[in-house]
Amino acid sequence: MFKPFEYLRPKSITEAVELGVTYGSEAQYMAGGTDVLVNLKNKPQKALKFIITLRYVNDQLNYIKLEDRYLKIGALTTHRDLEKSALIQREYQVLHDAVSQVGSVQIRNVATIGGNICSSLPSADTASPLLVLGAQLKIMGQDGEKVVALEDFYLGHAQNILNKGDILTEIIIPPKKSYAAGKYYKLGRRGAMELPLVGAAVYLVMDKNLDLCLDARVALTTAAPVPLPAKKAAQELVGKPISPDNLTKAGKIAVQEASPRTSLRTTAAYRREVLPVLVRRAGLEAYERIKQNRN
Repeated sequence: MFKPFEYLRPKSITEAVELGVTYGSEAQYMAGGTDVLVNLKNKPQKALKFIITLRYVNDQLNYIKLEDRYLKIGALTTHRDLEKSALIQREYQVLHDAVSQVGSVQIRNVATIGGNICSSLPSADTASPLLVLGAQLKIMGQDGEKVVALEDFYLGHAQNILNKGDILTEIIIPPKKSYAAGKYYKLGRRGAMELPLVGAAVYLVMDKNLDLCLDARVALTTAAPVPLPAKKAAQELVGKPISPDNLTKAGKIAVQEASPRTSLRTTAAYRREVLPVLVRRAGLEAYERIKQNRN
């Protein structure tokens, strides 16, 4: 049963910020509602007095566009819109890997990328791909706009830097480099509609001959209290050929950076066991994508 709450309908981002500032911890913003409504039902002890819907500012925060080679995604863009975008399919395959695996089609039709980020859960599928893409977040608050790196956004399990009244408005991804691609793998008990038991995203930038890795990024899902950039693992790949052995070494280093826990879905030991495998598979697939794109 839902406890009674007041449903507020701001018509602008500024009005939404003002309502968030006014009602503070008694209120919560709602985009697609796939997380908020479940929490309202399952956690009545944390019932809110106000729900501030962002539905009526959807036209201001729902877009996928390139500006000066930067990819800009409105925070209210749904996973389904990203999944169907030819630009995302062609140029940002690592992100497409994630958005095409979030829940069911019905969920992806309403769940937003901004909501997935702001949930700040280590199981959020889009977080690792966005981390390896070097994403930044534009946030509107009572003091105006600011831009922060995604890796600086998370503070802990289900915790982030958003202050009272802050709204994530846009995700910004830097220009894509030549001879670069990524891959996201997640492992679950079934192929769809499930939170990842563990996941890994790998992004590679190669030299023009595809002999040496010039830059690499690795990020892990459900392997720490927050979505985790595995920087030491990524550094292990730089200046070397991409091979199963080198990727396995990077995967083992990633395990050392991780701090997985045992949960109802699986054990910490299992997550540690499979992480190197996911890093190797993701890295090999990213490398294959670079070769395919070059051809």
